[in-house]
Amino acid sequence: MRRLVRGLVGLVVAVVLLLLAARAFFGGGARLEDRTSDPAIPASAIEQVAALDYPPGNIAVSTAGRVFLTLHPDGK
Repeated sequence: MRRLVRGLVGLVVAVVLLLLAARAFFGGGARLEDRTSDPAIPASAIEQVAALDYPPGNIAVSTAGRVFLTLHPDGK
């Protein structure tokens, strides 16, 4: 029984030390200032090129106007 208690205390100490090390390494999480700005193009210039059932990922448009995207099977 005594071994079990020491093991649990050791585990708790290890987890606390790991969390403290992560906070020291990654920082405290200060909030960024507001960086929003006006859109680069007006809403009237946007054209719908596909009507999809699920949201796409990794959208890219080539200089020739071709649209590339990925569809994830679990993206519901």
